[in-house]
Amino acid sequence: MKIKTVTFANRNIIEIPFSKVAFLLQIVGLYYLSACGPQANHTSQIFKDVKTNANSSDLNTVDIPQTAVRNQGRFGICWSYGTIGLLESIFKSRTQKDVDLSEEAVVFFHMAEGLHALFQTSDVATITSVLSKGAFPEGWNTRIPEWLENPRVPGERKQHDGLDIVKIYGAFPESAWSFKVPDGAARTAFFKSMASNISQLMMRSVDMKKLTLEEVMDKVLIGRGAFPSRPPAIFEYDGRNWNSNSFLTDYLQINTDDFQAVIARSEDDYDKVITAAKRAMVEGFSVPLAFPINISRLHGDLFTGQDVSDPKDWVSFAKDGGHLVLATDFVNKGGVAGAMSSPFIFNELRRSPSDLDTLIFKNSWGIGSKTNEAGTEIGNSPSGIYRMDQSYLRGTMRVPTLTRSPYNTVQVVVPKHIADNPL
Repeated sequence: MKIKTVTFANRNIIEIPFSKVAFLLQIVGLYYLSACGPQANHTSQIFKDVKTNANSSDLNTVDIPQTAVRNQGRFGICWSYGTIGLLESIFKSRTQKDVDLSEEAVVFFHMAEGLHALFQTSDVATITSVLSKGAFPEGWNTRIPEWLENPRVPGERKQHDGLDIVKIYGAFPESAWSFKVPDGAARTAFFKSMASNISQLMMRSVDMKKLTLEEVMDKVLIGRGAFPSRPPAIFEYDGRNWNSNSFLTDYLQINTDDFQAVIARSEDDYDKVITAAKRAMVEGFSVPLAFPINISRLHGDLFTGQDVSDPKDWVSFAKDGGHLVLATDFVNKGGVAGAMSSPFIFNELRRSPSDLDTLIFKNSWGIGSKTNEAGTEIGNSPSGIYRMDQSYLRGTMRVPTLTRSPYNTVQVVVPKHIADNPL
């Protein structure tokens, strides 16, 4: 058998001829990857035969087009940044053009629905208690059907996750509507303003249960230093007028129903979650990744579990709540450095999930940031790109079941055809 060295993507690679059997298996595998994508929908088939651009990317396995790293500021809305990052990546993969979408527009509607649900199902004492604690619906809900059916929410309104909010209300470019909470003072002022709006309504003996969703938007979320306005009904972008729904379906050409979560309820689910994430990335999709977070296990740009084996330590993986990022790449142990051609990618995909070394992800803490959205000191990433090793992932999946919540679990959001058959 002859062995030779070839140059690929500016790297020298040892090329070993495949046997006829191995070659046929590889062709079958590549056909499977390209044929199993979502059919007859706007998002379809981002996967290309060769995804290599090592000169413009420091990714280690796949090369999925990404927009710039964003900064969520002091707003606890990582879930929206991960969701919007996925949509921006899909659009860039399809068009090779950047688009900057508004994460806070998604949050506006999420907060409106959350407060509407609170008012309809709570008495005055409960609402007052929520206000005094500043417990506004800032966080996210998972894309798991049984958790979307929130029993606190009457009728058809439910606490949605980011993609469900986008499905209902559409998408907005940042140039059409934007609202940032850059520091702790702005965050305090923002929530005090909303609390003041609610207090004023209650002092006027307004029946909070009778407020419509539209009234919640206009009378609670806007004014007194809260949101400056509602996202616009019509906006101009790229020389045309759009509404948010036509912008989503006709300009971005994205169907949010194409995606679904795969969740880890215990370490037994590790294989299906990792395999689903790797498959999605190989097909050209970035992957929203939600996980319990422990800032003390972040060293520089790496989350590491350090092979924790003591059950008492497992709970600590969730001591800082939950976080959501956008996974953009994976590296297997001993994997080839640099973006790969399809044959190499296929080989890396079919390796055991236990061979995973790290997931690479785009975070929403900005570039070179030294604090997160809560103001907690964090490890520094000069690029805003972070890594998570297998031991941390396994540690998060060992968090005892009774402590799990939508904020405190591991899940990946992938194309639905993968979620339906993750292994």
